[in-house]
Amino acid sequence: MLKQYLVDIRPVEESQKLELEDKLSILSFIFSRDLKHPGVYEVFWDFDSDLSEETFIPSSCIITRIS
Repeated sequence: MLKQYLVDIRPVEESQKLELEDKLSILSFIFSRDLKHPGVYEVFWDFDSDLSEETFIPSSCIITRIS
């Protein structure tokens, strides 16, 4: 089942942001930037696991499931 999230990486240290962006864009079914809020991404996740359970995402990120 495809799950939709908003992922806010603004709390993450600058040195980690690009790497995190790259991983999300590669692993996501669909990945898009929120142009009104730099550092916030809309992520469509098609894995069985919940995105918030993924270990590559720092705990300081704010993950909100939309659907």
